[in-house]
Amino acid sequence: MTGVSAGSIDVTYTVTDAATGCSNFVLFPFMVTGPCPSGVGTVAHAGTGIELYPNPNPGSFHVLLTTGQDEPATLTVTNVVGEKIKEFNTTTNKETNVELNVPAGIYFISAGTSSNRWTQKLTINY
Repeated sequence: MTGVSAGSIDVTYTVTDAATGCSNFVLFPFMVTGPCPSGVGTVAHAGTGIELYPNPNPGSFHVLLTTGQDEPATLTVTNVVGEKIKEFNTTTNKETNVELNVPAGIYFISAGTSSNRWTQKLTINY
């Protein structure tokens, strides 16, 4: 990230389905902690987010939703045209193992709590 000063910054990532016009977004709060020797600020995540690993994977992966406190969350896996593949409930700050039996390709995993929403691209390869 370049061109930002030390302090807090919000970055919004929006995905729009060209076929339907439906869109979804995720807000990433970052804390820029100061300059590093290259002159580019060091960016530290502000404590919330989604981790998906390994990615790419053969259909078996882990999801970790990080928030300030444990809370219920919903995970939804969709394909590139927005069709729901799988949905289940989990809890933040607890690793969740996911097993998918789907063709190789690009998918999206969306996660939501009462106060946060995240979306991450997921690549299935065999």
